[in-house]
Amino acid sequence: MCILAAGLSVLLMSLPLPALAAGPIETGLRSELRKKVLHEREIHSAASLRDAEADGRRSYSFLTVMQVSAPVARVRDVLTDYALYEKLIPYVSKSRYDPKKKTLEVEGGLWNYRLQSTVRFREESERRLAFEVIDGSFRGMVGTLDFEGVAERGSLVSLQGSQTGKDFPPKFLIERGAEIVFSFAGKKMRDLIEERSRQAGGSSNEYPQPQRKF
Repeated sequence: MCILAAGLSVLLMSLPLPALAAGPIETGLRSELRKKVLHEREIHSAASLRDAEADGRRSYSFLTVMQVSAPVARVRDVLTDYALYEKLIPYVSKSRYDPKKKTLEVEGGLWNYRLQSTVRFREESERRLAFEVIDGSFRGMVGTLDFEGVAERGSLVSLQGSQTGKDFPPKFLIERGAEIVFSFAGKKMRDLIEERSRQAGGSSNEYPQPQRKF
């Protein structure tokens, strides 16, 4: 574990917090993958395009999971600051969010392929954002962005999406290319979040607190 993560663990262990029960992101990981994500800090990204129907329709899905040494509130604040993506990630050339419509216009590319999508978000809870691509590339795709507190390790983040259709970009682009982009973007955003958390001093009121019933 890196020095920053180790320091966070020491800080969390000194706080009067109960152990958090494993949430749906953590429990959904296979044991070997859980070890890689939580202990080795691997950013797991996987994407797959496969035949789905006899009429030529195919099924595309992707999943990215990472651990971030920062509280959920901070992780969510940074990951939903969509203007940051075009500033930090070279694969993204445009990332413009309309708060009234709750839509994001995003453009980018890899290996001379250019993609453009309009994404609409819906907040299902403080820990989950649902999304749907309503125009452009991958129109009809749906998915979620989930956040989860993890005892002594900050947060887990999961981004997943799926779509069934006939017209997709080349297979290598949306499988291997997507894995490269998601992993790179995850690392850049995680570095930023953890740096901001370090600069904030990791005050105790940032970290997950037990729910109180009255």
